[in-house]
Amino acid sequence: MKILLVDDEVDILTILKRFLIHNGHDVITALGPEEARLRASAQQFDIMLTDVEMPGTKGPDLANELRARQPSLRILFMSGSEPECPLPGPLVSKPCRLDDILAALHAASL
Repeated sequence: MKILLVDDEVDILTILKRFLIHNGHDVITALGPEEARLRASAQQFDIMLTDVEMPGTKGPDLANELRARQPSLRILFMSGSEPECPLPGPLVSKPCRLDDILAALHAASL
């Protein structure tokens, strides 16, 4: 599965990327929404795993924007707090176990 991993925290990107690659996924990281837009304009992804709260564009707005360009893009959100509005995709609460992320990615890919 080709994953676009978006977060504004380098440590989270590094840990998740290493873990997901180790589990057989093709992972491209983006440090925030602007970088995610650049990555998504250059290639197609199966799923985007994104933080909800980031400076500038929030995860749900980014998801809607990228889905408008690629309707088949599946979305999985991560958040350390309860989102203020409904999300256009499932949510994994942070902190979480890495296996929970794998399970959520698998469920979102069905």
